[in-house]
Amino acid sequence: MIKNSRFQVVGIGFRVFALALAVTVAMHADASAQGKKEKKDKKAAARKERTKDYKAISGEDSLKVQYLFFDGLKEKTLGNHDAAQAFFRKALSIDPGNDGIMYELGQTYVVMSKFDEALVLFKEAARLNPKNEWYLISVASILEQKKQYKEAAGVIERLISLNPEKVDYYFDYASMLLYDAKLEDAIKTYNTIESKIGVNEDVSIQKEKIWLKLGKTDKAIAEIQALIQHNPKERRYRMMLGEIYLANNMEDKAFQVYQDVLKQFPGDPFAHLALADYYRSKGKEEESFGELKAAFSSNDLDIDHKVRIVSAYFALLSDEKMRKKALELTTLMTETHPEEAKAFAIHGDFLYQDRQLKEARAAYERTIQLDKNVFAVWQNLMFIDAELSDYKALLQSSEDALVLFPNQVILYYFNGVAKFQLKDYNGAITSYKNGLSLNPDNQDLEAQLNAGLGDAYHSLERHKESDASYDAALALRPDEPFVLNNYAYYLSLRNEQMEKAEKMSRRSNELVPNTSSFEDTYAWILYKLGRYEEARTWIEKAMQNGGSGSSTIVEHYGDILFRLGQKELAVANWQKAKEFGEGSSLLNRKISEQKLIE
Repeated sequence: MIKNSRFQVVGIGFRVFALALAVTVAMHADASAQGKKEKKDKKAAARKERTKDYKAISGEDSLKVQYLFFDGLKEKTLGNHDAAQAFFRKALSIDPGNDGIMYELGQTYVVMSKFDEALVLFKEAARLNPKNEWYLISVASILEQKKQYKEAAGVIERLISLNPEKVDYYFDYASMLLYDAKLEDAIKTYNTIESKIGVNEDVSIQKEKIWLKLGKTDKAIAEIQALIQHNPKERRYRMMLGEIYLANNMEDKAFQVYQDVLKQFPGDPFAHLALADYYRSKGKEEESFGELKAAFSSNDLDIDHKVRIVSAYFALLSDEKMRKKALELTTLMTETHPEEAKAFAIHGDFLYQDRQLKEARAAYERTIQLDKNVFAVWQNLMFIDAELSDYKALLQSSEDALVLFPNQVILYYFNGVAKFQLKDYNGAITSYKNGLSLNPDNQDLEAQLNAGLGDAYHSLERHKESDASYDAALALRPDEPFVLNNYAYYLSLRNEQMEKAEKMSRRSNELVPNTSSFEDTYAWILYKLGRYEEARTWIEKAMQNGGSGSSTIVEHYGDILFRLGQKELAVANWQKAKEFGEGSSLLNRKISEQKLIE
């Protein structure tokens, strides 16, 4: 019957089907085993009384019933329950008082979830043959399923009276009492079980939980202490005792229990975890963290348990102190579980959040060596490659990942970015198009792919296709500032659609103000439109916001100043631009000829 654990009540029904074949054999066993003729006569008389509502059948009908019954059993064994039911019903129509057929027909109803029909048959079979335990088990099982716990308990009491030494029945009876909220009666039943089998973990833990539910903490504690006395080498019982103490504001007793565990079982990680909670409840954070590190240093604490604990630190990443603690713990994880991909993956996550990008990349690379099938790790690795501007590494990681995950759109984006930065513009176009061909359901990513195409086409001077790609990107994300800025700048370089370029550039500065490259673009468009004073205002903003060290921006400043009649200042800025690096192809001529050349 039912085995109970930690106040979890398990049902009856799982045993019913496993015993079906045994039931069939048992029902049709040799009747001679029942003993002497007098006993047989007495039983026959009792059965006759129970079956008085049913007519006796002839020998010929009995043979028909037998054939129908075994045909039904065959179909049931093959899983043809509709066919089995037809045979059983036909047999029952000839011999309506046959409890064995009722039982088998009821079994087919159970399989088809027709529990009400099954219950009627099982109850009648049990009435006709009240000492058949399997019939009663089936009745109790369905009553339990229907949550009729009180009636189910009554049926199990009958089972106990039939077989008082079968302990499983007492477990079932206790379960029904628990379901029916008869807690003290359940305790009595568990005491009966204990008297039969001695101290037992399942029984003691059930009693502990019931006593706690009844608010009788002292009795709950006594149950766990009895378990400890029965098996003093089982550390779990001591930990359970500590939990009860801690949950009921007996911290000092809990502390002593955990200390005793560590004396008897040095390095036990669960005792260290418990002490970590204890110290935390006392506000002793450093002591608490020391116990946590001791637990993480143990190989006896599995990797998944450690991951669950350290994952709580993700919510605290804004606190630098907490980030450092998380990194200490994940470092310990990689040391105690050097062959576990999860350890390096979560270590990489915290390194990434701490902006230790190279170290995070190394952790992710180790993760992939151990388990290459976790897509999120590959994705984080590629984000780091991009942030480090290591485009050769990005190209390699994206191509390796595409072999494993050919349907992940973002991989084509990263692959395209790497190729673009390595000046393989045609290759970038192919990658971006492959990504778009997968019909991404992420509009942000789809917009980025189109923007990437715009950049690559521009680099190949395929301006019509470039403009179409930028327009497609903006149709999806009209306020994407970098697309607005780049598209506007490229149009201004070609002196095309200048009004459109001016609107896009102005909008990008509204979205991301005080960005020197955006301000430079807007100044340059105003310059191209002949609005030189406005252009000067914006180029000086760009200079103030970090553009004073940019060769391009400083050269643009010189061009604008020249148009405003400040030739000497213009030439001085052109010379400064040359010092910062390459300017435009015309920069040297501007300086040597001291005039604006466009």
